[in-house]
Amino acid sequence: MISAIGIDIGGTNTVVGLVAGSVVLERRVMRTKGATDLDRYVKDIAHIIEAIALDYPHCNIVGIGIGAPNADAVSGHIYHPVNLPWKGEVPLTQLLTARTGLRSYLINDATAAVIGEMRFGNSSNLTDFMVITLGTGIGSGIVANGQLVSGIGGLAGELGHVIAVPGGRSCSCGRSGCLETYASATGLVNTAIERVRSGADTVLNSKPVMDITAEYVYNAALAGDAVAIGVFEHTGFILGTTLADVIALLAPQALVFMGGLAHAGDMLLVPVAQAADAGMLKALKGRVAFTRSVLPDSDAAILGAAQLVFDNR
Repeated sequence: MISAIGIDIGGTNTVVGLVAGSVVLERRVMRTKGATDLDRYVKDIAHIIEAIALDYPHCNIVGIGIGAPNADAVSGHIYHPVNLPWKGEVPLTQLLTARTGLRSYLINDATAAVIGEMRFGNSSNLTDFMVITLGTGIGSGIVANGQLVSGIGGLAGELGHVIAVPGGRSCSCGRSGCLETYASATGLVNTAIERVRSGADTVLNSKPVMDITAEYVYNAALAGDAVAIGVFEHTGFILGTTLADVIALLAPQALVFMGGLAHAGDMLLVPVAQAADAGMLKALKGRVAFTRSVLPDSDAAILGAAQLVFDNR
């Protein structure tokens, strides 16, 4: 069976998947966060691929597709990754090919997710939509007139690094006020910490601030904590207001959300949709759907990355 490895590199975890056609046969997870030794990281991925190959001897693995932040599809390098533990220029495809002997392809992680969503998700019948991944950071990918918008080196779609709050929080990309410093899981946690430190009366005070997570804030909000609810409302307002500008620019049929923070569902997406609607051009009101992907976490990016292998055979 002709198969490919699809890899989704996130700021917290890396998921290595075995793909045959439209099916992810196997998923294995390793940590990205803290993996400062690049050679060790690449070696660990290679060991996972070797183990998968041994466990699936009937699969003929013909290549590796990788979705990663700040990925240049032409050079196969990651440039100045914001949420990854490496700096400068990372020649990832060359390193993985040298280690595994398999031809490797690289693409922006959110673009990989868009490809997966286009082919296998609930947006396969749409010609104009945007995928927004909400995790450690924020990624996005754009489809216009049925075509993927790639930009120079495939780097188009950096929604996380548009300025949402001028003069706001410092971002590791070097700018200030980037959307992902407010509307990613990391940004949401930082908002919660700010409110705890301001002396707000909240159950969030029951943990040291360094132990506050997005899931913890979500559970507090579900339990009715007003401060936690306010954190989600504030996060949704900033994201939705920014998306109103995106909608004015792209006029998409749908915005498709995926990633860990998207699991908050209505807690986040209702204030997002409300803020977007409030700032939306009247001609577009009621015409843009706000949906969550039906694909399991990481599967969109894994499937999309694997398609790079199949499409280049």
